[in-house]
Amino acid sequence: MKSELRIFAYGTLKRGFPSHDEYCAGVLRICPAWLRGRLFKLSPQTPAMTIPDEDIIKFGTDDIAADIAAQENLESFIKSRGIADTTFSVGPGWRKVRGELLVFDDPETRLPLMDSFEEFHPERPSTYTRVLVSINLGGDLQTSAWTYIAGFDPVRLEEYAEESWAQGHAG
Repeated sequence: MKSELRIFAYGTLKRGFPSHDEYCAGVLRICPAWLRGRLFKLSPQTPAMTIPDEDIIKFGTDDIAADIAAQENLESFIKSRGIADTTFSVGPGWRKVRGELLVFDDPETRLPLMDSFEEFHPERPSTYTRVLVSINLGGDLQTSAWTYIAGFDPVRLEEYAEESWAQGHAG
């Protein structure tokens, strides 16, 4: 069975945004998804997200094969449980962040491309940090996915109050 790469996109990689066409050509599937977090305005056209520390399963590395294996192991665990995880209740200080699950069949080439786009540099300060999380697909359905969170403390940034980053948001 060929490995798949699952990315949770909440900003400029979503359909309808300029980066989607350039970086997501060849996507196999796209479906709505959400996780708990907070969105911030990195720039008028670019969001940054934070999530609770306890929702991070693994931090991304420069070992792509090991990172894909970790995603597959988490996916196997999620499927073996057969029930929803209570981490999807949104508690104080957090809200739903809605985005899209993007599924690709070329993880060995796609993940380094995404890392470069997101300015993620393992073991070094980066604009974004790639993390493995469990995301909600609706109801009791969950899956594993990589997403990119702020690689810095966004406390000085304005928080975006909506659940989904809006196309053409300017301010």
